[in-house]
Amino acid sequence: MMASNRRTADAMDGYLLDPHSGEKRLIYEAQGVCRMEDISPDGRLAALFRLVNRGSSDVVLVELETGEQTVVTPHEGPGSFSGARFIEGAVL
Repeated sequence: MMASNRRTADAMDGYLLDPHSGEKRLIYEAQGVCRMEDISPDGRLAALFRLVNRGSSDVVLVELETGEQTVVTPHEGPGSFSGARFIEGAVL
């Protein structure tokens, strides 16, 4: 798991990196900062920390095969969340 601004200097996107080949697979295009925090034991889901602006973050679950995204911490106003615990038992 890694984050990179290779797509645009304005954002940190989430990638999976194959340590053997060096191949990078874009998982999430962020608007702001994104950090991959966990992958489910079955390799189906990734939990990402998404910071859109200071004081307002979310956890996003991404179905790795389809790219389907679910924000699991929707809120208005300030809020800070992190993602490793959202993987257990997650259903999209």
